[in-house]
Amino acid sequence: MGFGPDRRGSAKGTNPTMRLNRTTAVVGTALLIGGLATTTAQAAGTLSKTVINPAGETITVNFSGLSAADGVVFVQQCQKNGNAPGVVFNQLTDCSQATGLNPFIPAGGAGSTPFALFAGIEPNLEEWSCGNTVTSGIPNNNTCYVRLAPAVKSNVSTDEFFAFTYGTEPVVPEVPLNVLLPAGAAAMLGAGMLINRKRQLRAA
Repeated sequence: MGFGPDRRGSAKGTNPTMRLNRTTAVVGTALLIGGLATTTAQAAGTLSKTVINPAGETITVNFSGLSAADGVVFVQQCQKNGNAPGVVFNQLTDCSQATGLNPFIPAGGAGSTPFALFAGIEPNLEEWSCGNTVTSGIPNNNTCYVRLAPAVKSNVSTDEFFAFTYGTEPVVPEVPLNVLLPAGAAAMLGAGMLINRKRQLRAA
């Protein structure tokens, strides 16, 4: 059973199956499970973090609104948003075939799974990369995507993409206490501290 061509077209004319042997067993099993169902729901989801460690990081991918009849939902890391206008997308080459997961969809259609996002060169075909490190001759993307595809990996009808970037979460600066307190409360606090200081001086 093959994936077949993506209906969005392919950016390549060659067959990229030479290095897919690492995931053949997993993909084959997943397709056997997912291929028996009919996709009836559009993937919906959230990421526990959208700014991740530049070295890569495991996040939680939440999904909801799916149909348990679809069996599984495929989770992939991709270099493109296949639903963006004008984007030519092929999930075989634009998404990593080495790092994906296919968790079961529970009754109710909602669930979550830990998912390890890699940084650097895509580990299967090695034709693109994600993150801040630039490798000569390989297209690099600081914004990459988590793709959710119900039922079958080749599903481009109801798949969804969720963006994430590589960097450091912004640090919230500490705010002085007198900025947080209303003016009256700050004045009362200051008066109380002054009285306590006078008492300490008299006691000494």
